[in-house]
Amino acid sequence: MQRMPKRSGILGMDIGGTRFRIGFVGQDGILSHYREERTQEYFKEGEDIFSVFAELFQTYKREFSEEIEILALSVGLPSTIDRSRKVILQTPNIPLFPDNFAFTDQMQEKIGLPVFINRDVNNLLLYDMEQLGISEESSVSAIYFGTGVGNAVFLNGRILLGKNGVASELGHLPVLLNEKKCSCGNVGCLETIVSGIALQALQKEKFPNIRIDDIFVEEKDDPEVDLFVRNMAKVIATEENLFDPDYILLGGGLPMMSGFPKERLEKYAHEFTRKPYPEQNMEIVYAKMDQKNGVLGACLYGKKRLEDSSYL
Repeated sequence: MQRMPKRSGILGMDIGGTRFRIGFVGQDGILSHYREERTQEYFKEGEDIFSVFAELFQTYKREFSEEIEILALSVGLPSTIDRSRKVILQTPNIPLFPDNFAFTDQMQEKIGLPVFINRDVNNLLLYDMEQLGISEESSVSAIYFGTGVGNAVFLNGRILLGKNGVASELGHLPVLLNEKKCSCGNVGCLETIVSGIALQALQKEKFPNIRIDDIFVEEKDDPEVDLFVRNMAKVIATEENLFDPDYILLGGGLPMMSGFPKERLEKYAHEFTRKPYPEQNMEIVYAKMDQKNGVLGACLYGKKRLEDSSYL
């Protein structure tokens, strides 16, 4: 029986504080050999991080060696990353990753293939744009309301990186009169009042008998829950007023929760956005949520880097 030819493509990893996901995307754009594991089972304090990644890579490669040819490894991280896309600056939710961690060059030596790293939300934005059919000639501001507040901005055909590579940290904008301590070490960050963490704190304090998954189903008209939604809308309006993008793209777990009042959120967002423009032409779209999107985005980013070495 004739053996099927190997599919060549990118191995993508999406590393989160709780779960990490890994999968292969061939040049046909199809995801295969996907798996999901608990982060803490592999990325433990005291372990050598290069050894962990190398073992993951080699095990995966051996298991599927007759089916796929890996051209590069592309990793999405919940981290700040330097402009060269080689150094992991900070990863607060995964203690194994040290600060100012030069990753890609040493990892390439370990596995003998190109290695690319990117912020996980940047990868998500690239994939979401492709999924929604948004042209790369468009400008897009993406806000991911999840555990924290993720943000990525697409301008002039590229993700906005900034001078140091750490642009679009919307969740860490300081908010007036907010004295709450953030996990980043600062006081007053936006995501301490508008995020999954903030919603969980609200649920524990005000609605202890209601599961957090049901809070918008049962209490969306409560004044404090309504205020939470209004504050989310202010975040959207801030981004719209700053960038006047073609699209505001919303994702993350909060807008996808059962009973979440999207129409109310959009109404409030229009209320808080500057008139007459950009409010009149503001266009809000929603990501198509799937746990595999981070891996797909990492592979798409890896493909772009292979095709154009100047693409960061």
